[in-house]
Amino acid sequence: MKNILFILLAFASVNLAVAQKNIEIEFTKDKEVIVNNTKLSKESSFQDIKKLLGEPTIYKNFRSGKINYHYENSGIAFHTINNKLVFLGINFNWDGDESFPEKEYNGTFKIDDLSINKESKKSIIDTIKIVELKCIAPSLCVSNPEIEKTPIIIGFNNSLITQIGFEFH
Repeated sequence: MKNILFILLAFASVNLAVAQKNIEIEFTKDKEVIVNNTKLSKESSFQDIKKLLGEPTIYKNFRSGKINYHYENSGIAFHTINNKLVFLGINFNWDGDESFPEKEYNGTFKIDDLSINKESKKSIIDTIKIVELKCIAPSLCVSNPEIEKTPIIIGFNNSLITQIGFEFH
């Protein structure tokens, strides 16, 4: 019995490690966020995210019911309110924003067919055509939340991309 428990625990650990290593995130021309071939929306629950990415760490728990989670080894953060997804963020180059884990995202990320990584510069904004982004500060570009069903927030530091976030409402 002890050996079976050990084998099950080892198997679960390997599955969790594999789930967090091979992450693919895409923002499609239909303006949907796809993580490992699964569409995320405001209806996605904590359990849905956990199935896709494994067990997260609670970064901050608010009285309002909002909970911020981190995937420390994957550079991903997400927030829920009442167990429903409200934000998914990806850290490419940590700039001190503690709402993101310090470690950089180690998966693939695309907006439509455009690959973005930690080497991507602010000029990449000009090549994104599926959504209109407005730079409201030198280090921050956003899409219009009144128009977009999934608003995007993109941060920069020293012209390098720092984070990309998606709001679900």
